[in-house]
Amino acid sequence: MILVDSSVWVGAFNENDTHHKRALTDLEEIKQLGEDIIITDYVVVEVSNILLSRVGKKVSERFISAMRESNEVTVMFTGESSFFLTADAFAKNQKALSFVDVSLIVLVKGLGAKLLTYDEELRKAL
Repeated sequence: MILVDSSVWVGAFNENDTHHKRALTDLEEIKQLGEDIIITDYVVVEVSNILLSRVGKKVSERFISAMRESNEVTVMFTGESSFFLTADAFAKNQKALSFVDVSLIVLVKGLGAKLLTYDEELRKAL
């Protein structure tokens, strides 16, 4: 199981992003390995907003449709208990990580999952 961070999805869907080719390659490699690709509802919100502001509504809608319709990506709904665990971890975290990033750390540790990210600060926090 691999949780995929916003930085990867933004790269994959934004052709002008510096990580565009790398993101497409990395996602394809995960599929080839037969790993489960997971995106959380928080990440969906974050990516759709970033794409909306950087490249427009059409690309943001294409991303959301891809997540809804994909047989290769599972959308994980975080739920109430995960929210409270993340809120506690966010309050204790001394780094300037976003709530979404902290939620990914909580899930990676809780599930024993891997994380694919291009965010160096998030990677260091693991």
